[in-house]
Amino acid sequence: MEINRMQWYVITAVGGQEESIAQALREKMNNFGYANFVKTSENDASAPLANGEQPKVKEIRVFMKRQESEQIFNKNSAELPKTLKNTKTTRWETLPDGRYKRTKSKKVNRFGNYIFVQCDLDDDIWYNIRNTVGVMGFVGSTGKAAKPIPCSMDEYERLINDAAAAEYAARIAAGETAIKAEAAKVEVKPQPKPVLTEAPFKVGQTLELINGSFAGTNCTVTSINLEKQTAKVEVEFFGRVNSLEVAFGDLKLAK
Repeated sequence: MEINRMQWYVITAVGGQEESIAQALREKMNNFGYANFVKTSENDASAPLANGEQPKVKEIRVFMKRQESEQIFNKNSAELPKTLKNTKTTRWETLPDGRYKRTKSKKVNRFGNYIFVQCDLDDDIWYNIRNTVGVMGFVGSTGKAAKPIPCSMDEYERLINDAAAAEYAARIAAGETAIKAEAAKVEVKPQPKPVLTEAPFKVGQTLELINGSFAGTNCTVTSINLEKQTAKVEVEFFGRVNSLEVAFGDLKLAK
């Protein structure tokens, strides 16, 4: 029986630079003859090498998502730009009280500080990845020259399916909002959230995430924001504790 040596590994990298680090890794793997990334900005390098052999590094991935931030400006604010221009990443709205709202969007790593690599991890590839600027190490390695434990295919497939579904839903929602606003020729106004006087969960409580990339995973509440109707939770991911801010509606009591 032939053993599949292509396994998924998780790299920890400098936050905010994961995509540029991933691209540097693709170029490096090409230069050393371990991969055949036709375009270094693309993930898949499954094409045979120039000598006809199969690549030892097949994919290097960063899961990106679109993140939005909002800022409200008063009419006479010194910070208000002279020109309120909508672009691909910036959207302006006039609020009922005459103020202006700016919504900016940007792409960020869905799994902050993590890069996913599918490869046949021999000593040379392991060394070259670890000694790339911006790479801090491998998840699942105990150090002391111990190679990391690969991610299971079940776990990886769940992550990629959840990430793709979330991205698709976000695009559909954004598209539907824009179409409806254009058709009605009215301003899109945010729907007010119902005022809560008491949070549905308590600090220290164990809950289950029901949406997003960590759906089905248990987490612990560390703080609650009644005004925003969100909770900060800690969830373990590949042996590392991550802090997330989650809407109340994306949580339920753990079984």
